[in-house]
Amino acid sequence: METIRKASKEFRKAETDAYSALKKIEEEIKVLQADLDDCKKSRTDNKDSLEPLIQKKKEEYAELIEQLKVKKQGLKDKFRADLDAFDEEQELIRYHEWVKRKVEKLKLNEKFKQRDEERKRREEEESKVVEVNTPNPFEKEIDLCEQLVSYLEKLRPKAVVKTEEVKEVSLPNPEDVKKLLESNEWK
Repeated sequence: METIRKASKEFRKAETDAYSALKKIEEEIKVLQADLDDCKKSRTDNKDSLEPLIQKKKEEYAELIEQLKVKKQGLKDKFRADLDAFDEEQELIRYHEWVKRKVEKLKLNEKFKQRDEERKRREEEESKVVEVNTPNPFEKEIDLCEQLVSYLEKLRPKAVVKTEEVKEVSLPNPEDVKKLLESNEWK
């Protein structure tokens, strides 16, 4: 910013110097124009007697006026070039500041986004902690029901599980049975 101010001061100083030089040249032109007008007036008055002298003066002044006009145009061109350079520099400075503000805004937005994400994460953690630490509003009823179920299970008769062993019975051979029946031993 300091360099910008210095450059601006230097530019304004150069501008005022050029303007003052321009004013001096314009004053000289006015003086020479006035002399030229006097010469023209005197030429009409003393046309015959002073014409060669006046013609000489007129040519000198015309040449001097032309030189001053060229110098004046050069100063104008220089002033325009300096002004254009200054305007371009100011535009670049404004653009640089605009970009800097945009970058800072983006950084700030990113910071806000991170802060919001952190806040949401903390809120979620706190809500989880609250959920874990918050007793169930129906805890008493649930406990009562569990106690009742356990009591009723104690009262219920236990079912006896009978396991019957199935023995394999082998049938006697039909021939043996016939023999036994015939033999009357079985009685």
